[in-house]
Amino acid sequence: MRLFVIILVISPIWALAQNKVFYDMEDNKVINADRAFYYSTTKFAKVKPKKSVTTITENFVFNDQLKKVASHLTVDPSVMVGEYKEFYITGQVRTEGAYQRGNKQVGFKTYHYNGQLASEISSNDEGQLMITKLNHAGIVESSKPYFDDEIYSEVEEWPYFFGGKEELYKFLGLNVKYPYRAASKKIEGKVFVQFIVNHDGTLSDIEVIRGIGEGCDEEAIRVIELTDKMWVPGKHEEKIVKTRMVVPISFKLSR
Repeated sequence: MRLFVIILVISPIWALAQNKVFYDMEDNKVINADRAFYYSTTKFAKVKPKKSVTTITENFVFNDQLKKVASHLTVDPSVMVGEYKEFYITGQVRTEGAYQRGNKQVGFKTYHYNGQLASEISSNDEGQLMITKLNHAGIVESSKPYFDDEIYSEVEEWPYFFGGKEELYKFLGLNVKYPYRAASKKIEGKVFVQFIVNHDGTLSDIEVIRGIGEGCDEEAIRVIELTDKMWVPGKHEEKIVKTRMVVPISFKLSR
């Protein structure tokens, strides 16, 4: 089962420009600028009111045409936040809109090369988010819910914890407290916790599906509960979906 994450970095905020990073036409990093199709620059900025740090990435084609402007809570894996804009090489707008915790918001649009609207996220009369797709002539081809209430165990894009898998296990390692009963009896092993990551990154139906007892099962549930709202939801067939996850938490005594 794949796992991923976002972490908010709380620190003094200073504008900081980084060196250019070069990419080819397939978005692969290259060392030699002569082989690059575009370059990317990065800076940091405040996000009010929490004063957390957001990474702002700007991509430029070598004729200094702006290619993309995006803001991230984390860059790897990428979790978008705030305004987003992408351009064709001609300078025409290709994509525009806003993200919240990695999710596209109402009004998010993409355009065909001829300038015709290609897709749009909107809200219907019941308040349900819909994604509508149009062809090059502006004729609607499909309109379907952006969210799916079915619970999936296999998805195209798995939910991930802010910052990625390594940050998740770092978070768990810092917050797990070894139960006294288990430590006194030298109980060790892994507790497997199952839960559902909802559309908004909250967790539900948290339960132990394989435990080792002596307080470790309850501790595993407690620490997973701490990660509530720290997840980017899964995606399947272009929809945001509820996804069932399983995370193993290790209990091992120091020697």
